[in-house]
Amino acid sequence: MKKILLIVLFIVVMLLVIAGGWILYEIKVPFGKSSENIFFEVKDGQSTLEIAKNLESEKIIRNSCFFALFVKIKKQNMLPGLYYLKANMSLSTILNQLSLGKIQEYKITIPEGWTNQQIADYLAKKEIVTKDDFLAAASGKEGYLFPDTYRLATEVNSAGIVQKMMDNFQTRTKGLAITSDVVILASILEKEAKTYEDKQIIAGIYQSRLKLGMSLESCPTVLYAMGVVKDQLSLDDLQFVSPYNTYLNKGLPPGPICNPGLDSLKAALDAKDSDYLFFLSDKDGNIHFAATKAEHDLNKEKYL
Repeated sequence: MKKILLIVLFIVVMLLVIAGGWILYEIKVPFGKSSENIFFEVKDGQSTLEIAKNLESEKIIRNSCFFALFVKIKKQNMLPGLYYLKANMSLSTILNQLSLGKIQEYKITIPEGWTNQQIADYLAKKEIVTKDDFLAAASGKEGYLFPDTYRLATEVNSAGIVQKMMDNFQTRTKGLAITSDVVILASILEKEAKTYEDKQIIAGIYQSRLKLGMSLESCPTVLYAMGVVKDQLSLDDLQFVSPYNTYLNKGLPPGPICNPGLDSLKAALDAKDSDYLFFLSDKDGNIHFAATKAEHDLNKEKYL
């Protein structure tokens, strides 16, 4: 009996030693040997296990469940932030980094159709740069700040952000016959329609109106001139004096009215011929086309 107890005790001790060794190994020995920075984001509202699974997916840790348990034992909170981690970090080092809530890099997303003013407001709200500083750096570059998601170093300045966005514009439009008129037209299409097909048809309508010597009569150009956001323009608004008011002035406006996305740029280059000369957008954003002024007036009665 005593011999059996000793054997059981020996087995228990060996299991404890093995378990202890495994735990120490998991805690102390990094997942890998690479010292290369791996960009990692902890988002608001993520659970410990979600963060752990993302760390495992990025090959920063070996075992997400063990890391989640480790965090619980250590009683440290992981804070939202943008981090640089390495595969050769121990679990303690990783957890300490994620507990700082330190922003090591900014991540920004600029939607298609934003103006330079909107981008400036967004960056100022995030306290990356001041509004006035960005607008000064972006002066004359409306239309060429490509809408996209960007990662920026914390020491970035306005000139650097503008250059990064303009470089991206060149990269994303490489091979396309982009001219200043194409960018201007694309910026209007960006504001007028949602789908690529509608943008193509509207581009064709505008080209036809230009050939016929008609005004474009684009509401977004008036809104840009006024610097306001409205669902519908009044008759007084249409008389707002500005070279950007395409109700009062024939031809394209003197510059882009926003920063268009790639679809709008391609649609401006790939205009679709049709018999239409008029269109309007209803409250749901659906476009209704018309070949004559009479048909257009009927659409106004139906959809506006």
